[in-house]
Amino acid sequence: MTELIDILEKHKKITKEMSIKLHKYLREVKAPVTKEWGDCVTSHSLPGEGILKALSSACTGIENRGVFLLAELSSENTEKKLNMASKNPNIITGFVCQNKDTFKDPGLLQLTPGVQLESAKDDLGQVYNTPEKNLAIKLFDIDAVKFGEFKTKSGTMTPVYFDLRVIVSYPDVMELLTVLLYDIVSNHKKYDHICGVPYTALPIATLLSVKVKKPMLLRRKEAKAYGTKKMIEGHYKVGETCLIIEDVVTSGSSVLETVKDLNKEGLIVKNAIIILDREQGGRMNLESNNVYIDSLFTMTELIDILEKHKKITKEMSIKIHKYLREVKAPVTKDSFEDRIRIPFEKRAELSKNLVAKQLFNIMSIKKTNLCLSVDLTSTVKILELLEKVGEYICLVKTHVDIIEDFTSDFISRLKQLADRFNFLILEDRKFADIGNTVSLQYQKGLYKISEWADCVTSHSLPGEGILKALSSACTGIENRGVFLLAEMSSEGNLISAEYREETVNMASKNPNIITGFVCQNKDTFKDPGLLQLTPGVQLESAKDDLGQVYNTPEKVILENGADIVVVGRGIVNAKSPEAQAVVYRDALWKCYSKRISGKLE
Repeated sequence: MTELIDILEKHKKITKEMSIKLHKYLREVKAPVTKEWGDCVTSHSLPGEGILKALSSACTGIENRGVFLLAELSSENTEKKLNMASKNPNIITGFVCQNKDTFKDPGLLQLTPGVQLESAKDDLGQVYNTPEKNLAIKLFDIDAVKFGEFKTKSGTMTPVYFDLRVIVSYPDVMELLTVLLYDIVSNHKKYDHICGVPYTALPIATLLSVKVKKPMLLRRKEAKAYGTKKMIEGHYKVGETCLIIEDVVTSGSSVLETVKDLNKEGLIVKNAIIILDREQGGRMNLESNNVYIDSLFTMTELIDILEKHKKITKEMSIKIHKYLREVKAPVTKDSFEDRIRIPFEKRAELSKNLVAKQLFNIMSIKKTNLCLSVDLTSTVKILELLEKVGEYICLVKTHVDIIEDFTSDFISRLKQLADRFNFLILEDRKFADIGNTVSLQYQKGLYKISEWADCVTSHSLPGEGILKALSSACTGIENRGVFLLAEMSSEGNLISAEYREETVNMASKNPNIITGFVCQNKDTFKDPGLLQLTPGVQLESAKDDLGQVYNTPEKVILENGADIVVVGRGIVNAKSPEAQAVVYRDALWKCYSKRISGKLE
């Protein structure tokens, strides 16, 4: 106020006398001190954590004071607000918000403004939302919730059935449902498209798309027999994200079918918004497939509302609660369509690691997913072999420390062959030491691996430091990558399921350096931008005297999800390595082509 008055006086907008009068008023008249009587106050988080520190320090000597942080009034990042609040627990009373999933701490309060018994909006634009219970009652009144004996899509029998198809005849219910779902959708900031699960969720998805101003995609239940024959209609780019809208989830199978078709087009799906979660295993099934749901109602909440408002008897409520406890939907196994059914050229666009991008593109162009393991001790024999088979492979795997006549000239000639035949070089070093030692092993010594190997293999045993060491050693070198060993093909190896999961988790924190995993199973990881490198392959199943187990191309690609297959002795020891390389290339590519076609029977 002082600055404003001084500016107005200086520009002769007010007299000097008026200025003196106002300054005197400001010195003498103060507003009541809030901290003396307000038990709690509301506050924006926009200024940052300092505002909470200021309010907290202002309450020194006064025990019972608190702050409700506005979490949803503006477009501020809700996650940042929650994080800010978590650092100042003694001053935070709760949040001013509209949604139950805004925060999870049971020791905080949700303060929700704008409620009346019926939807309304006043002259100043204040919207009063109908609570979810009123929607539940309306759904019952229009026969969208039915009681009796019904069979669900997953095959289970149920005493209650949720039929949202009728709501298209009730515009007021459609509008109310859209408003309530909009509050949930608004918490999801990072998505490019909305897609409704056909067919019931399509009108709801359409209304939400218009309200949130996000483009909608239309998934068909079956492809047209004419025209483009597309399953997904709309304009999109590979790598964009899609938010799914569904009416009811029992097992989650309908959502997963939609996820599968979207993944085939290179779209990423991580979240789904559901009207009703039947609480029969669908949420768990979806989460096991990396799809996370937010629901407007759970079945328990819906039944409790209807019982409370005497829409159903207490006996019916007890029956349904008992049913929910005892009957679960069948487990929906991961279809892995987000990885093994997506063509290599589309997966290249999803890769964060440049070596992975290169490999996907090389495989697509050369039509080969064959990696040759040259376990030979002579540089002459290695180079002669690559002259013969270089055009049939996408990757060569070396063990440089077994070579008896290693020279820098060998590396120069190896790189020339890689450039001529368009394949990459993998040094199978299997790094496993502390970070500093690994950094030296990678860059220094006789072999100077970092200067010529496009990618290397590494154990995860030493922890995340090994990836940081390899990454920092690549500074100034663009195209370098790491295949982490998540599984081994040798009989009796000590790698456990827990070790495998921790390895994948470690990789997810270092996406730019990770090319993929050395593993045997398709469910080891799910990121379609990474590669599965699988060793231990021959045209016929076998096991050698040292415990190395060999599987067939069909098994490793069709059943186990391999992207690149490593073949060594099957080609190296053949009478005609060139002819055998062609046989392996054709067999492996045929399996891959069959896999992406979806015709696995």
